[in-house]
Amino acid sequence: MLKLTLIFVSIGDPAQQSTTKRSIISDIARTFDVLGWLAPATVKMKMLFQRLWELKLDWDQEVPPEVQECHHIWRSQLSCFTNFHVARCYFRKGEEILRTELHGFADASENAYAAVVYLRTTNAVAPPTMTLVIAKTKVAPLKQLSIPRLELCAAHLLAKFLTTVGAALHINLSNTYAWSDSTIVHPGDVTSHCLLTDSPQLPAQPLTLPLNIPEVKAICLPVTIAPHMDLEDRFSCFDKLVRVTAWMLRFIERTRKLQSSPSPNHCLF
Repeated sequence: MLKLTLIFVSIGDPAQQSTTKRSIISDIARTFDVLGWLAPATVKMKMLFQRLWELKLDWDQEVPPEVQECHHIWRSQLSCFTNFHVARCYFRKGEEILRTELHGFADASENAYAAVVYLRTTNAVAPPTMTLVIAKTKVAPLKQLSIPRLELCAAHLLAKFLTTVGAALHINLSNTYAWSDSTIVHPGDVTSHCLLTDSPQLPAQPLTLPLNIPEVKAICLPVTIAPHMDLEDRFSCFDKLVRVTAWMLRFIERTRKLQSSPSPNHCLF
Protein backbone atom coordinates (compact mmCIF):
# COMPACT_ATOMS: atom_id res chain seq x y z
CA MET A 1 0.00 0.00 0.00
CA LEU A 2 1.24 3.49 -0.85
CA LYS A 3 2.18 5.43 2.28
CA LEU A 4 3.31 8.99 2.80
CA THR A 5 6.19 9.52 5.21
CA LEU A 6 6.48 12.87 6.96
CA ILE A 7 10.03 14.19 7.12
CA PHE A 8 10.94 16.22 10.19
CA VAL A 9 13.37 19.10 9.70
CA SER A 10 14.92 20.64 12.82
CA ILE A 11 14.07 24.29 13.39
CA GLY A 12 17.06 25.02 15.57
CA ASP A 13 18.12 24.73 19.18
CA PRO A 14 15.76 26.71 21.44
CA ALA A 15 18.56 27.22 23.96
CA GLN A 16 20.60 29.22 21.46
CA GLN A 17 18.06 31.99 20.99
CA SER A 18 15.81 34.11 23.16
CA THR A 19 12.19 33.04 23.33
CA THR A 20 10.06 35.97 22.26
CA LYS A 21 6.66 36.37 20.74
CA ARG A 22 8.29 36.82 17.33
CA SER A 23 10.40 33.64 17.57
CA ILE A 24 7.49 31.48 18.77
CA ILE A 25 5.16 32.65 15.98
CA SER A 26 8.00 32.08 13.50
CA ASP A 27 8.29 28.45 14.66
CA ILE A 28 4.52 27.99 14.44
CA ALA A 29 4.43 29.35 10.89
CA ARG A 30 7.04 26.79 9.77
CA THR A 31 4.79 23.84 10.56
CA PHE A 32 2.91 23.05 7.33
CA ASP A 33 -0.01 20.71 7.97
CA VAL A 34 -2.82 21.34 5.51
CA LEU A 35 -4.70 18.06 6.03
CA GLY A 36 -4.37 18.04 9.82
CA TRP A 37 -2.30 14.87 10.16
CA LEU A 38 -0.29 16.54 12.94
CA ALA A 39 -3.39 17.77 14.74
CA PRO A 40 -2.32 16.56 18.22
CA ALA A 41 0.74 18.82 17.94
CA THR A 42 -0.70 21.74 15.99
CA VAL A 43 -3.60 22.21 18.41
CA LYS A 44 -1.07 22.91 21.17
CA MET A 45 0.56 25.46 18.87
CA LYS A 46 -2.76 27.20 18.37
CA MET A 47 -3.41 27.34 22.11
CA LEU A 48 0.09 28.74 22.65
CA PHE A 49 -0.53 31.32 19.93
CA GLN A 50 -3.76 32.36 21.63
CA ARG A 51 -1.96 32.62 24.96
CA LEU A 52 0.64 34.99 23.46
CA TRP A 53 -2.03 37.42 22.31
CA GLU A 54 -3.74 37.14 25.67
CA LEU A 55 -0.55 38.33 27.40
CA LYS A 56 -0.36 41.41 25.10
CA LEU A 57 3.43 41.21 24.78
CA ASP A 58 5.60 43.17 22.37
CA TRP A 59 7.09 41.28 19.45
CA ASP A 60 10.64 41.16 20.86
CA GLN A 61 9.73 40.92 24.53
CA GLU A 62 10.78 37.83 26.48
CA VAL A 63 7.82 35.56 27.22
CA PRO A 64 7.07 34.31 30.77
CA PRO A 65 8.90 31.16 31.97
CA GLU A 66 5.79 28.95 31.80
CA VAL A 67 5.27 29.89 28.14
CA GLN A 68 8.95 29.24 27.39
CA GLU A 69 8.72 25.79 28.95
CA CYS A 70 5.59 24.93 26.92
CA HIS A 71 7.30 26.12 23.75
CA HIS A 72 10.50 24.14 24.41
CA ILE A 73 8.54 20.96 25.15
CA TRP A 74 6.57 21.34 21.95
CA ARG A 75 9.74 21.81 19.88
CA SER A 76 11.41 18.80 21.43
CA GLN A 77 8.40 16.61 20.67
CA LEU A 78 8.32 17.44 16.96
CA SER A 79 10.97 14.78 16.32
CA CYS A 80 8.37 12.15 17.28
CA PHE A 81 6.82 12.64 13.84
CA THR A 82 9.96 11.50 12.01
CA ASN A 83 8.55 8.00 11.36
CA PHE A 84 4.95 9.07 11.01
CA HIS A 85 3.27 7.19 8.12
CA VAL A 86 -0.12 7.90 6.58
CA ALA A 87 -1.68 5.56 4.03
CA ARG A 88 -2.67 7.54 0.93
CA CYS A 89 -4.01 4.65 -1.18
CA TYR A 90 -7.71 4.34 -0.46
CA PHE A 91 -8.27 1.36 -2.79
CA ARG A 92 -5.90 -1.44 -3.73
CA LYS A 93 -5.53 -2.13 -7.42
CA GLY A 94 -7.86 -4.85 -8.67
CA GLU A 95 -9.80 -5.34 -5.43
CA GLU A 96 -13.59 -5.52 -5.47
CA ILE A 97 -15.00 -2.80 -3.22
CA LEU A 98 -18.36 -3.66 -1.66
CA ARG A 99 -18.92 -0.60 0.54
CA THR A 100 -17.29 2.78 1.08
CA GLU A 101 -18.23 4.85 4.12
CA LEU A 102 -17.14 8.11 5.68
CA HIS A 103 -16.80 8.11 9.46
CA GLY A 104 -16.30 11.40 11.26
CA PHE A 105 -15.53 11.95 14.93
CA ALA A 106 -15.98 15.17 16.90
CA ASP A 107 -14.83 16.06 20.39
CA ALA A 108 -14.29 19.13 22.52
CA SER A 109 -12.63 20.33 25.71
CA GLU A 110 -12.51 23.63 27.53
CA ASN A 111 -9.47 24.68 25.47
CA ALA A 112 -10.16 23.38 21.96
CA TYR A 113 -12.36 21.20 19.77
CA ALA A 114 -11.60 18.94 16.83
CA ALA A 115 -13.04 16.85 14.02
CA VAL A 116 -11.43 13.99 12.09
CA VAL A 117 -12.67 12.02 9.07
CA TYR A 118 -11.83 8.45 8.03
CA LEU A 119 -12.69 6.48 4.90
CA ARG A 120 -13.82 2.91 5.63
CA THR A 121 -13.72 0.43 2.76
CA THR A 122 -15.06 -3.12 2.68
CA ASN A 123 -13.98 -5.57 0.01
CA ALA A 124 -14.83 -9.18 -0.79
CA VAL A 125 -11.72 -10.93 0.52
CA ALA A 126 -10.04 -8.80 3.23
CA PRO A 127 -11.23 -7.22 6.49
CA PRO A 128 -12.50 -3.61 6.33
CA THR A 129 -9.81 -0.94 6.33
CA MET A 130 -9.87 2.57 7.80
CA THR A 131 -7.80 5.36 6.23
CA LEU A 132 -7.19 8.76 7.75
CA VAL A 133 -8.43 11.45 5.36
CA ILE A 134 -8.31 14.79 7.12
CA ALA A 135 -8.53 16.41 10.53
CA LYS A 136 -9.03 19.92 11.84
CA THR A 137 -8.70 21.62 15.21
CA LYS A 138 -9.87 24.96 16.56
CA VAL A 139 -9.13 26.68 19.84
CA ALA A 140 -11.98 27.69 22.08
CA PRO A 141 -12.83 31.42 22.11
CA LEU A 142 -11.32 33.64 24.78
CA LYS A 143 -14.83 34.21 26.07
CA GLN A 144 -15.41 31.11 28.15
CA LEU A 145 -18.05 28.77 26.76
CA SER A 146 -19.69 25.77 28.36
CA ILE A 147 -18.61 22.26 27.38
CA PRO A 148 -22.01 21.45 25.78
CA ARG A 149 -21.70 24.53 23.56
CA LEU A 150 -18.16 23.57 22.53
CA GLU A 151 -19.41 20.05 21.80
CA LEU A 152 -21.98 21.60 19.48
CA CYS A 153 -19.22 23.64 17.82
CA ALA A 154 -17.27 20.43 17.24
CA ALA A 155 -20.35 18.69 15.82
CA HIS A 156 -21.00 21.65 13.51
CA LEU A 157 -17.38 21.59 12.34
CA LEU A 158 -17.65 17.86 11.65
CA ALA A 159 -20.92 18.26 9.72
CA LYS A 160 -19.35 20.85 7.40
CA PHE A 161 -16.23 18.70 7.14
CA LEU A 162 -18.12 15.59 6.05
CA THR A 163 -19.98 17.53 3.38
CA THR A 164 -16.76 19.01 1.98
CA VAL A 165 -14.81 15.75 2.07
CA GLY A 166 -17.64 13.77 0.50
CA ALA A 167 -17.80 16.19 -2.42
CA ALA A 168 -14.01 16.37 -2.87
CA LEU A 169 -13.34 12.62 -2.95
CA HIS A 170 -15.59 11.94 -5.97
CA ILE A 171 -16.41 8.50 -4.56
CA ASN A 172 -19.75 6.73 -4.58
CA LEU A 173 -20.29 6.55 -0.81
CA SER A 174 -22.54 3.90 0.68
CA ASN A 175 -23.15 5.92 3.83
CA THR A 176 -21.79 8.71 6.02
CA TYR A 177 -21.58 8.55 9.81
CA ALA A 178 -20.88 11.27 12.37
CA TRP A 179 -19.82 10.18 15.87
CA SER A 180 -19.71 12.21 19.08
CA ASP A 181 -19.59 11.13 22.72
CA SER A 182 -20.91 14.52 23.92
CA THR A 183 -19.38 14.21 27.38
CA ILE A 184 -16.79 16.20 29.31
CA VAL A 185 -13.27 15.25 28.14
CA HIS A 186 -9.77 15.92 29.48
CA PRO A 187 -8.26 19.11 27.98
CA GLY A 188 -5.09 17.33 26.87
CA ASP A 189 -6.68 14.51 24.90
CA VAL A 190 -9.14 16.46 22.80
CA THR A 191 -7.47 15.32 19.56
CA SER A 192 -5.09 12.55 20.52
CA HIS A 193 -7.79 10.00 21.23
CA CYS A 194 -9.72 10.91 18.06
CA LEU A 195 -6.81 10.95 15.59
CA LEU A 196 -5.74 7.37 14.81
CA THR A 197 -3.60 6.37 11.84
CA ASP A 198 -4.36 2.65 12.00
CA SER A 199 -7.76 0.99 11.70
CA PRO A 200 -9.70 2.12 14.78
CA GLN A 201 -12.47 0.04 16.29
CA LEU A 202 -15.79 1.72 15.62
CA PRO A 203 -18.58 1.61 18.21
CA ALA A 204 -20.79 -1.44 17.81
CA GLN A 205 -23.95 0.68 17.88
CA PRO A 206 -24.93 4.34 17.92
CA LEU A 207 -24.36 6.02 21.27
CA THR A 208 -27.30 7.29 23.31
CA LEU A 209 -27.03 10.19 25.71
CA PRO A 210 -28.48 10.13 29.23
CA LEU A 211 -31.31 12.49 30.01
CA ASN A 212 -29.55 13.96 33.05
CA ILE A 213 -26.41 15.42 31.46
CA PRO A 214 -24.24 16.79 34.32
CA GLU A 215 -22.84 19.80 32.45
CA VAL A 216 -26.27 21.15 31.51
CA LYS A 217 -27.68 23.73 33.93
CA ALA A 218 -31.40 24.26 34.33
CA ILE A 219 -32.53 27.87 33.85
CA CYS A 220 -35.94 29.15 34.99
CA LEU A 221 -37.32 32.35 33.51
CA PRO A 222 -40.55 34.12 34.53
CA VAL A 223 -43.11 34.25 31.74
CA THR A 224 -46.24 36.39 31.57
CA ILE A 225 -49.01 35.20 29.29
CA ALA A 226 -51.26 37.96 28.00
CA PRO A 227 -54.96 37.09 27.79
CA HIS A 228 -56.18 36.40 24.29
CA MET A 229 -58.73 38.93 23.02
CA ASP A 230 -60.75 38.53 19.81
CA LEU A 231 -62.08 41.79 18.40
CA GLU A 232 -64.83 40.06 16.48
CA ASP A 233 -66.31 38.83 19.75
CA ARG A 234 -66.59 42.39 21.11
CA PHE A 235 -68.76 43.81 18.31
CA SER A 236 -72.07 42.55 17.04
CA CYS A 237 -71.85 44.53 13.79
CA PHE A 238 -69.16 43.88 11.19
CA ASP A 239 -69.25 47.49 9.87
CA LYS A 240 -68.53 48.82 13.37
CA LEU A 241 -65.62 46.38 13.70
CA VAL A 242 -64.12 47.68 10.46
CA ARG A 243 -64.49 51.33 11.56
CA VAL A 244 -62.90 50.68 14.96
CA THR A 245 -60.04 48.78 13.36
CA ALA A 246 -59.44 51.62 10.90
CA TRP A 247 -59.34 54.16 13.75
CA MET A 248 -56.89 52.01 15.67
CA LEU A 249 -54.58 51.66 12.68
CA ARG A 250 -54.83 55.42 12.03
CA PHE A 251 -53.93 56.13 15.66
CA ILE A 252 -50.91 53.79 15.54
CA GLU A 253 -49.62 55.30 12.29
CA ARG A 254 -49.93 58.91 13.52
CA THR A 255 -48.32 58.01 16.85
CA ARG A 256 -45.28 56.66 14.98
CA LYS A 257 -45.03 59.83 12.89
CA LEU A 258 -45.32 61.96 16.01
CA GLN A 259 -42.49 60.07 17.70
CA SER A 260 -40.22 60.41 14.67
CA SER A 261 -40.90 64.11 14.05
CA PRO A 262 -42.87 65.73 16.90
CA SER A 263 -44.85 68.82 16.04
CA PRO A 264 -47.03 70.99 18.37
CA ASN A 265 -49.81 71.12 15.77
CA HIS A 266 -49.83 67.42 15.09
CA CYS A 267 -53.13 65.67 15.85
CA LEU A 268 -53.33 62.00 16.66
CA PHE A 269 -56.79 61.63 15.17
